[in-house]
Amino acid sequence: IHQSPERGEGATGGSVGRGEMDLGRRLRRRFRYAAPSELRRRALYVARGFRANSVAVVHRSSADNLYHCCVQKTASQWIRHIMEDRRVYKHSGLRQVHPSEFWPKEYRTARLTERHFEVMFPERATISPLYVDFSSFSSIPKPNRYRAFFVTRDPRDIVISSYFSIRYSHTARATDIDKHRNELDQLPLSEGLVSTIKRLEASGLFEALRSWANAQPREEHLVVKYEDLTGPNSAEVFQTLFEHCDIQMPTRTLDDLLEAHSFEKMSGRQRGEENQFRHLRKGVAGDWMNHFDDQVSQQFLTTTNDLVSLLGYDTV
Repeated sequence: IHQSPERGEGATGGSVGRGEMDLGRRLRRRFRYAAPSELRRRALYVARGFRANSVAVVHRSSADNLYHCCVQKTASQWIRHIMEDRRVYKHSGLRQVHPSEFWPKEYRTARLTERHFEVMFPERATISPLYVDFSSFSSIPKPNRYRAFFVTRDPRDIVISSYFSIRYSHTARATDIDKHRNELDQLPLSEGLVSTIKRLEASGLFEALRSWANAQPREEHLVVKYEDLTGPNSAEVFQTLFEHCDIQMPTRTLDDLLEAHSFEKMSGRQRGEENQFRHLRKGVAGDWMNHFDDQVSQQFLTTTNDLVSLLGYDTV
């Protein structure tokens, strides 16, 4: 595993704890969702959601249900908003359903490996996002005709994305965010990342990734990498995904869809231009190399063992 020197959040290096955080940084974190780019992003998502089911369907997917499975920090909300876009509905006839509409409240707090809720979702719908391991997904009653896809990601980047989201950008309404945010504010970066690794392990996230990697292949299931969905060949990858789901979308329409939901369009920044206080923070793969040091690398290896190579990522 690549190792880099200790880095903090300050512009000139050094870790920044809660007591040392400057006023400007505190204000940016507190009012992060009042920023024009964030208001515009959310308004676009709401408008697209209202328009989605008002268009005429030109093709109905052969799948009665479509399941978007994942773990946290795999662009789940971005994919969810793509799947509820009116263009996807027009070429699939599948409306968008969020699992929280039907699953009990325990869904948000249960480990990803313990979400065995025997709920039959309504047919002719895309259920997104489902944060589950393979066993939990298998327990869901399904129609005879369905398709599912699981989005994986380099778990080292999941650690980094989780750290910055908890510390700066996640809404405090989310489960236990205040508790973990206060903890990270008191820790140097390396210790904060170690804490984040332990928290992800406790949530079952690493086990969930492993379960999908070890699952027996089935025609109904497709595993796709976050890095491929967001990379330079994303159009080809989405075309493969949509073919799997029997979403028959013309190439030009797909290009327009991805452009409308691009990082640049939704964030107002170029990919790679970081803003820690926004939900769309940086939009690049491999950012873990800028933050992992010896301490973090050792904790990660101890916790995840061979997970990186099992998922098909380089270990150096």
